[in-house]
Amino acid sequence: MRLSALFLAAAAALSATACVGPFAAGAAAPPFAGNYVALGASFAAGPGLGELKPGSPARCAQTMQGYPTLIAEQLRMALVDASCSGATTMHVLHGWKELPPQIDALTADTALVTVTVGGNDLNYVGNLFAASCAPDGTSQVAGRKFVCPEPRRPTEEQYAAVEANLREIASQVRTRAPNARLAFVTYLSLVPQTPCAAAPLSAQAVAISTEIADRLSAMTRRVAEEAGALLVPIDDESRLHTACDAEPWTWGARATVPGDGIAWHPNAAGMRATASAVIAALASRTR
Repeated sequence: MRLSALFLAAAAALSATACVGPFAAGAAAPPFAGNYVALGASFAAGPGLGELKPGSPARCAQTMQGYPTLIAEQLRMALVDASCSGATTMHVLHGWKELPPQIDALTADTALVTVTVGGNDLNYVGNLFAASCAPDGTSQVAGRKFVCPEPRRPTEEQYAAVEANLREIASQVRTRAPNARLAFVTYLSLVPQTPCAAAPLSAQAVAISTEIADRLSAMTRRVAEEAGALLVPIDDESRLHTACDAEPWTWGARATVPGDGIAWHPNAAGMRATASAVIAALASRTR
């Protein structure tokens, strides 16, 4: 069987489970020898999607339903999952308290690298949490009420720093794992075209959050193109799968199904869709 056929079979298997049932590994053989290293933040780690992954750092909230694990199971690759909820581009490059730099997970025999990061640098999800507070401007965590901050636009310096760090991540991948296939995976879309009860956002919050999402996606696209890397535009594919749509791939102000993710993050269907999109992108490059 040709390499592209293996990828397509894997993508089809994932697509078949995108809206129904749990993920089940298919019969596709590994596309190439070597490890798969996943870099990024919560949109890769999969917080709230079941029990924490055994042996993973507690602060990272990695679960077995994060898209890197789904890809590794489907392609039968050995996964080194360095993704961590809350991580920024700086954490990928320079470490985070007790955690080493995520980039250190790369080795010469790394065959595949995925990257989903940058949102925390720009307070993307944080703004959405703030914007969906109660009408009186407060929220409750563990029974304690606190005043929510106003959503804020990132500065031009912050945007520039993220793009520079994404370029450095790509450069480090090329240096440390010169034979690896590198794929930048965008964030799933969170902001609905029309707010609803599940995503109660003001016009200002929609404008700020949409601007952040669009600019982060544009930066990711530029860096991927410059680096000769694959781009997986799951933001485009998920625009009609927000919390306000019939088949949501993400949650809004709250996750309504226990064990299926957390507020303003992907649910299991969104992670399966992302994994399928990554495999399809890999297949397209091998034809």
